[in-house]
Amino acid sequence: MKKIICLVLSVVLLIGMVCITGWTTGDIWSPEAFDEKTPSKYNKKDEVVASNDNYDLVWRGADGTVDLIEKETGNRWGVTARDPEAPTVNPDTGMPIKTMPEISSAIVLDALDMYNNQISQHFSAVAAVKNGRVVTEKIENGIRVYYYFNQVQIRIVADFVLHDNRVTVTVDPKLMQENDKYRAVAVKIAPYWCANQNDDSEAYLFYPSGSGAIVNNTTISSAGIVYESQVYGSDAAMLQDTQETTTKEVRLPVYGAVNGNLGAVAIIEDNAEAATIGVKAGSGSLGFSGVYTKFDLRGHSTNAVQTMNNGSSRQEVYAISPAEKPITVGFYPLKDEKANYSAMAETYRNYLKENGALKENVKEESPLNVTFLGGVMIDKSFLGVPYKDLVAATPIDKAQEILTELHDKTGSKISAKLLGFGSTGVEYGNYAGGITLHKNIGSKKQLAALADYSKNNNIDLYYDFDLIRLKNASSGFSTTFDVAYSSLLKITTVYKYNAASRSYEEETGYKLLKRELLDKGANKVLGKIKKWGLGGVSLESLSQIAYSDCSTETTEYMTKGYMAKDVTEIIGKFKENYKVAGEDANAYAAAASDIVFNTPSVSAQERIFKYDIPFYQIVFKGYVPLTCESLNLSSNPKRELLTAVEAGSGLNYTLISKYYNEFIDYHGYLFFGSQYSDIADSIIATSNELADYYKAINGSEIVSHTVLDSGLRETVYANGVKAYVNYTDASIAAPNGDTVESYGYVWEK
Repeated sequence: MKKIICLVLSVVLLIGMVCITGWTTGDIWSPEAFDEKTPSKYNKKDEVVASNDNYDLVWRGADGTVDLIEKETGNRWGVTARDPEAPTVNPDTGMPIKTMPEISSAIVLDALDMYNNQISQHFSAVAAVKNGRVVTEKIENGIRVYYYFNQVQIRIVADFVLHDNRVTVTVDPKLMQENDKYRAVAVKIAPYWCANQNDDSEAYLFYPSGSGAIVNNTTISSAGIVYESQVYGSDAAMLQDTQETTTKEVRLPVYGAVNGNLGAVAIIEDNAEAATIGVKAGSGSLGFSGVYTKFDLRGHSTNAVQTMNNGSSRQEVYAISPAEKPITVGFYPLKDEKANYSAMAETYRNYLKENGALKENVKEESPLNVTFLGGVMIDKSFLGVPYKDLVAATPIDKAQEILTELHDKTGSKISAKLLGFGSTGVEYGNYAGGITLHKNIGSKKQLAALADYSKNNNIDLYYDFDLIRLKNASSGFSTTFDVAYSSLLKITTVYKYNAASRSYEEETGYKLLKRELLDKGANKVLGKIKKWGLGGVSLESLSQIAYSDCSTETTEYMTKGYMAKDVTEIIGKFKENYKVAGEDANAYAAAASDIVFNTPSVSAQERIFKYDIPFYQIVFKGYVPLTCESLNLSSNPKRELLTAVEAGSGLNYTLISKYYNEFIDYHGYLFFGSQYSDIADSIIATSNELADYYKAINGSEIVSHTVLDSGLRETVYANGVKAYVNYTDASIAAPNGDTVESYGYVWEK
């Protein structure tokens, strides 16, 4: 059988540096050889290349870019951050105003030198327009631009197309050309379309880290700060060397910028799995800050190699064959009252609705949500012989007792999840928990009784199945032949990272199911649980993990390709018979789910992030029920509660019926502070306190969110309800005259 070997292992020792290139076998595609002869052929002057009732798409020959011009007002949005109509000569000195090529480039190319394993960066405004070649051709409603980067002999092709309400930019790897020495590994697409001038108090950038973040555009240094994060989370098949900051993934393929009464929002419309969203902020030499899409043309991973004197070095290893799927980014203009992040969220929500991902407003949301932890495997011995057994943290009958008390004392709509009730509890082990209920936790008869009780009392019950991770050969899947491979052609093993020791915990390692077997795994679960009496299933791992796989005969799974499509189809299968719950879910899974637990309440809180916003919740509130992060597991429960009120997310708790000292050896924190008897009164009191608020906002979307000058945060719902949240240390008067105490909230109909 032919196998694609997506990466490389030829090692050349060069001045103590290990250069790793790639080789492959099997039927794969390769880019065309670089065309060294075709001369430049493009209009060096400005030219309208497409037009509709509202906008012109203008080709700017000087930089090889495009602008979107509103016909009625002359408002401009475009690739170049600096206004092309701005003066080019300093009136005081008479000297030319220097424009950095970075802020005028439609494409920024990362090229790998195959001989020394070094990455170099090339800006199209200089490397193609001035020092290379450019060829253009008209296409329907737009222009196709061939950028020839002569220095590295790589051609990148971009299509700029005008639509009714946006401009799309598409880069297709199949149109790429290369030579033998250099490989194209990534491209940034229109990196300063969503940008603004440094130190402008009326300007900001939006970055989708976690719940969402506003980026500080204050000048920091000559170079500024660059922050990048993969869309839909870090590729689980890639080795992650460090995790030194707060881990909050990018779940939404959307970002934007505001400049006074103008703004722009970008949506990665196709192949977002292969994208990274980056931001470069505070650069004094550029004078502008921007947020952008970077498209990984080749899969890659980190390899540890030995060097001279018994040293070691980590090298990025890239696939010899590029990914095949094009990437498309849509740039939407915003203006006046729509030039803000609430309108960006609205634009993305409308995009999801227009594409059928989001349905009608949800009829009933869950103000109270709980996750029951089943148990954990611990070490035991019998006559000196060691073995492992599961200690039940929450037996099935105890879960029913807790739900009964919560239902009777709150009267609230409840969603409950059963996590770690399978063969190895909350730890990774057999595939999908062995698709069984561990005998120490309860019987299937008890599970059916719990399911019946839930249905009869309007409680949505979800049983979690891990369809991706497995540690042991199980359910007919081998940990040798049925698991994903990294671009190093090695079985991917994922470990929990210990931030304190800055190392991996070896005993936590697990494998990822081969991508082409995900559907088979889902069918195994569906076939076995028909008689369990369940009304809902939870698909935590499937909803939040995206990963590459180089174990198959196709390149389609490189750079996490087709993850959104595959997951959406699998969730659709489950929804034929069950409700589906996600967890901190990627956009495609969130839109397809009936509820999302643990939606992010903060960003990664990087230095350049000015403050966090509930952008994720603005997008989905009213269409998909959401919960806040677990209140009792939070280091600051009071603040976490405010994030729930601010975003309209349901309350959320992680519960066990009894704590055992053996749980201290578990590699995690889930069991601490989770014993129901210790926090029952707080849960019931908080739920009752907020009952009227959740009733008032049930099924209503958020139409506006604003951080007021006072520091107060205002959330406005479509039905007119307003909520004010105060995270400051002082009391603040709300616009309606009410006083919002420090770390308090008020709301009004």
